[in-house]
Amino acid sequence: MAKKQEVKIDALIFIDTNILLDFYRIRRTDVSMKYLEEIEKHKGIIISTSQVEMEYKKNRQSAILESISEVKKINNVNLSVPAIISDAKAVEMIKKSKKDIDDQQKKLKERIEKILKNPNLNDPVFKILQKVFSHNSPINLNRDNKQRFTIRRLALKRFMLGYPPRKSGDNSMEMQLIGNGLLNVPKRQRSI
Repeated sequence: MAKKQEVKIDALIFIDTNILLDFYRIRRTDVSMKYLEEIEKHKGIIISTSQVEMEYKKNRQSAILESISEVKKINNVNLSVPAIISDAKAVEMIKKSKKDIDDQQKKLKERIEKILKNPNLNDPVFKILQKVFSHNSPINLNRDNKQRFTIRRLALKRFMLGYPPRKSGDNSMEMQLIGNGLLNVPKRQRSI
């Protein structure tokens, strides 16, 4: 039997911070832990920036706390039945199932709290992303990479010209520069 050849990918990948935070969120998406393995395996072709790292670390805790809130909602079932059926076997089974759900819910909350308190030990997403953010690569645009200044200038130029990616009606950077006197644009040319 022939050996399976590994396919070499000739591409670069950029992963938006919100995709990274989706590992912590309860969403109706197909994000699963198998993607984390792929991220680790392909860290050499992932474009990483200090901004993505900072946004991830800044918003990670909020995403986890949001998940705890959602886990608390899982068992909001209040069982009230009329007296005529209160001794039914089904009512007894529902009460038993509710207790099992309460126990499992408590375990989930404890696990989430461990992830929050000690990410280096309990958070596989954090551990893998630390490897990605610290990977020594020319496409890792961290604080040590001097190319970041050139890229920042080009991004500012693109933003000022109104080129994508940007949200419709987003002119906040321009208005900030004008307001601070750093950009002198006649009123008739301002896009408000």
